[in-house]
Amino acid sequence: MRSFTRVLRVLVLATIATLLCRVSAAGATTSSLDLVSQSLNHVEVSTKWSGQDNACHTLNWGDGSWVDLCGSEGDETKGHDYEYAPGDVETYEVSFLGETLEIVIDDRPSPTHSVYLPFVVRQNTPVCTIKVESQQLNRLNFDLQWSGGEEWNRLLFGDDAYVDLKGRSGFTFVPHDYRYTPGGITTYQATFMGSLCSVEVTIDDRH
Repeated sequence: MRSFTRVLRVLVLATIATLLCRVSAAGATTSSLDLVSQSLNHVEVSTKWSGQDNACHTLNWGDGSWVDLCGSEGDETKGHDYEYAPGDVETYEVSFLGETLEIVIDDRPSPTHSVYLPFVVRQNTPVCTIKVESQQLNRLNFDLQWSGGEEWNRLLFGDDAYVDLKGRSGFTFVPHDYRYTPGGITTYQATFMGSLCSVEVTIDDRH
């Protein structure tokens, strides 16, 4: 008899525990609120809930508008278009059953950056300058600078005379006496390194 009583007690306690677990599970409530996608001011949010009162629950968009989602459980995705200030930032807070989600609408223009690259002259690219340093009527003194040239570089004075300057780079002064027409104007074109650079020479003997 005592054994039967003990078994009966165990069965009763097990039944009570099972019922309590079922009641506890039935009373459990869950909810979630997630951002699915956003395109500037248009957003899509996902809502899930269960174990809630069999009523309507408010999804608040945070801008004075809302939508009611009804039932003790559900899984829905809703879209919404927000007002925003062009060129500025707007922030809203979406809420649903105690869950919150921040929405940021950023319409500021993307920053621009200017990148300045150094000007690089290849070593093999010939460059030169030629100018008249001084002139006394037909006697001129030329100022020359060059780099990236040949082993010998020719300076043509423009009157069939020339001089060869040695070195792939360098600088020097070269004097020259030109023929000229007394009482008139005589013009020549001096060139250097195959006409890479040149300068015009004018001898004016008018009085």
